Amino acid sequence: MGLLDGFLFVSKEERFRRQKEFDDRVFPLGVEVQRALVEKTLSELIDDRNNRPEIQLFAYLSAKDKYILHEKSEKALALAKKELERVIRKNNRAVSLILSLIQLDSEISSIEDYPGVEAIRRHTGQPL
Repeated sequence: MGLLDGFLFVSKEERFRRQKEFDDRVFPLGVEVQRALVEKTLSELIDDRNNRPEIQLFAYLSAKDKYILHEKSEKALALAKKELERVIRKNNRAVSLILSLIQLDSEISSIEDYPGVEAIRRHTGQPL
């Protein structure tokens, strides 16, 4: 191990490289634009006062990363759902909506194709 038994030291360059890889994976259409769309969409989709916007965004980011890393497979979908349930407890509706957003968001090739609230609700089968 290292000097402090278990503490891993990562250089500034390595942290930057990892952050860039994550950003490219989760926001392939551009970090600023796509992140803003995600935040806006989440705020419109989930009006539950128990789930703060920063928690919704964290849940989205961690679940989408798992979904992308496992190549959008059925296993990836199950892992993303498990991650959402871990972060957002006792709110199956929010989990379902965020999971649908992740799936639809992962299939687009341009910002113009970004899924709207209605498309996400239709995807989950929830009323408009």
